[in-house]
Amino acid sequence: MMWYISSDPHREFSHIEQFCEMQKTTREDVLILLGDVLINYYEDRSDTAIKERLAQLPITLFCLKGNHEQRPENMSAYELVPFAGGEAYREQKYPNLLFAKDAEVYTLAGKQCMTIGGAYSLNWQECLTDGAPWWEDEQPTAEIRAAVEARLKSMGYCIDRMLTHTCPLRYAPMREFAKDFDWEGVDTSTEQWLDEIEQKLEYELWYCGHFHRSQTIDKLQFVYTGIQEFK
Repeated sequence: MMWYISSDPHREFSHIEQFCEMQKTTREDVLILLGDVLINYYEDRSDTAIKERLAQLPITLFCLKGNHEQRPENMSAYELVPFAGGEAYREQKYPNLLFAKDAEVYTLAGKQCMTIGGAYSLNWQECLTDGAPWWEDEQPTAEIRAAVEARLKSMGYCIDRMLTHTCPLRYAPMREFAKDFDWEGVDTSTEQWLDEIEQKLEYELWYCGHFHRSQTIDKLQFVYTGIQEFK
């Protein structure tokens, strides 16, 4: 059994298919995707077609929710099933496509890992204007934040890995991510909250996506579409 990690495929999965072929993966192997998978995006037949395609892959996808997709807990087809010492969301028709539960702690590759999905969409107003999908609860809700804090407190603010879609504010490469964007009024409350958590947390590594870059800063690693071993 092998564990891998990547992020932000945005409905493009040819690199994952090629990876599975090259590595001769099986359903016992798990690829962690740190959000913006976009298989719960239009909520129509195009989503179904992608899920049917991914259901043929010889690998299990364990996905966080990004900011460009519906929450699985708000979709009737999803149910909670046991996974890696916690619970994850799954559609019965697609047993190898799992979504993480926010504030859950999983044992992945022998490491205790907390998952927190969601982030702020810079283009949310454009989405509303163009009629593209956008969800008001794209960021962690007050209930999720409370659950995260309670769980970490119960663990003495000590964990092996943090897996999040976005990152603590002090690491956020905002200007590099969207150089020509007018940042006035942008909501960074999720990143500020993660900052507060990071400052009192004892951890080994923190993995995140969202910013479309591959870079390591201190103990935080930005992950993009490249696939690497998770250990």
